Amino acid sequence: MIKNSKSKKKFSKEEFFQADIQSWKYRGKFDYIFSMESIYYSESLDLALKKIFKLLKNGGQFFCGTDL
Repeated sequence: MIKNSKSKKKFSKEEFFQADIQSWKYRGKFDYIFSMESIYYSESLDLALKKIFKLLKNGGQFFCGTDL
């Protein structure tokens, strides 16, 4: 999915990451965070969601797709 997204990149500031949200150390903020078919693998859903929302800029959006 990351490789496919990078090949269709339209803007120079677009960045794509694959990481374990609970252990990932990142100081920046994001406009958008996407999680597709993965959030339910987190050891603690509550902690994962807290970290995701800390990584969002004011007005940023979190998109999550899951089949649960």
